[in-house]
Amino acid sequence: MDALYSKGDFRGSAAAVLSLILVMGLGGSAPYAYSTFPIDRVPDLDTGSTSLLWFDAAPMIFPRSSPQVVELPDGDILVIGGMSTAGPTKTTEVYDPEGDSWRPGPSMNVARVGHTATLLSDGTVLIAGGDTGSGATSSAEVLDLGLGACLYVGDMAFARSGHAALRLGDGDVLVAGGTDWVTGVWKYAEAYDPGTHSFVPAGTMAYARAFFTVQPLPDGGALAIGGDSEGTSEEYDPDGNSWGSVADMAYKRYSASSVALEDGQVLVAGGASDSTVLSSAEVYGPSLGMWVPVDGMSSPRANFGLEVLPAGRIVATGSWSTLGTSNSTESLCPCEFSWRAEDSMTKARGMHGSAVTANGTVLAIGGWDGKAPMSSVEMLVEVRDEEPPVDLCEPMDLLPIVQAYSDEFPGYSENGLIAKIIVAQAAFDLGQTGLCLNLLDAFYHQVRAASQGSHLSDEGAAALYDGYVEIVNCLGGEPLPPLP
Repeated sequence: MDALYSKGDFRGSAAAVLSLILVMGLGGSAPYAYSTFPIDRVPDLDTGSTSLLWFDAAPMIFPRSSPQVVELPDGDILVIGGMSTAGPTKTTEVYDPEGDSWRPGPSMNVARVGHTATLLSDGTVLIAGGDTGSGATSSAEVLDLGLGACLYVGDMAFARSGHAALRLGDGDVLVAGGTDWVTGVWKYAEAYDPGTHSFVPAGTMAYARAFFTVQPLPDGGALAIGGDSEGTSEEYDPDGNSWGSVADMAYKRYSASSVALEDGQVLVAGGASDSTVLSSAEVYGPSLGMWVPVDGMSSPRANFGLEVLPAGRIVATGSWSTLGTSNSTESLCPCEFSWRAEDSMTKARGMHGSAVTANGTVLAIGGWDGKAPMSSVEMLVEVRDEEPPVDLCEPMDLLPIVQAYSDEFPGYSENGLIAKIIVAQAAFDLGQTGLCLNLLDAFYHQVRAASQGSHLSDEGAAALYDGYVEIVNCLGGEPLPPLP
């Protein structure tokens, strides 16, 4: 296989299209917590400018590229395996978006990269296949955070790395394609039954595929996209346990990314075609059974992140290919399928994990910087381009008070307060008063913790509390009790 492709995870998981517009800010003290929120990058919300901004989030405990990332039902983000500085890793860790902190998760029984990780209906996670460092494996295990353990389940019929997996409507998990690095690339698919903890055959694809993506279809089936030598795609019918070819794409694609759109369509973008890195994008319409080319990205990308923002805009982040790594970001509006350049990440990365938190933040997690796996994490904040009301008090009025007492805050605490103010202001600008008040209360709790920890002077605590009360009262909320 061409050096353009890695044994890493080239998934194209669809982020959930969430109802909230804005993100929870940084802050709180917890193990491994860290953040950087440069003052010179605070958006000028008074002008209604800037829609998407990147900020550093807490780094992972372990550096890793090609991790699997799972968005958990409780809002936490689970990161599994990948390539560490010493090779494939067994480690997992969990990110708390509200506390901007990481904690260790249970170690897998097998070190893996190029594996899949799929959330099951009961909140556990099926981990299947991957490269252990000595070859591809057919083993699978279920990670149970409640038990704090990973438990072996039945093996797959085939050792797989660079395969794809998707939870179907009945709760079973479809696993298809991949390679064992010896025999070749597989056409064969299997389905994991959580009730019996075993795999059964799930038909045979028309084309062998590796480093491809799979997306859900409105009828409960699945669409396998690319990863072959012809640029094909095909649909899986769970009722008939069979595969059927559909129209080819305009380009053959490996290491592309894809997302499912709200209307049942599927977008695929980037990837590689032979030795060429692609910027093109196409949309599949299930009712038509065909692909339609749309506006291409401004930058060619492979092994990159592709996620859906709360309002439906799709964001492409980073890249790793023969062209090197990239920190660029661009977004696509599905209403017109037109890409636009966005704020760049602070670090170039590809083969990173990506996820959307419950509050709408896009995370870029770890990855490869061109030399080594990374532990750094960045968060993308969405702020709408709308003029705020000018006749009311605003959350941003708290910013100068925080800055006046900045020398009294320990570590990164000031950054967490500023992040909460920024996002509360954005909620205010969108008329989301309830969310704005919740964020102001989170601001209060962090000030309270600093005060109780003897980090904040009585004068500083009083000034911040008085500012908080004034804004909450102005917005019709109920201020929390005075600081002790």
